[in-house]
Amino acid sequence: MLHDDGQRYAEALQRAGVPVEYREFPGMIHAFFGMVPAVDDAMNAQRLVWTAFKQAFARA
Repeated sequence: MLHDDGQRYAEALQRAGVPVEYREFPGMIHAFFGMVPAVDDAMNAQRLVWTAFKQAFARA
């Protein structure tokens, strides 16, 4: 359910002209993002977010 909602939200934002970077992490549970250092994809996801924030604020 959460996956599908997130996907639909990203699609709605794109249709509205909002820049979106949508990523999926197959096999991960909802709370995997906070499972560093035990889950490699958690660190990968956090790095993606950190990079996106750095790029967004560099343009501001």
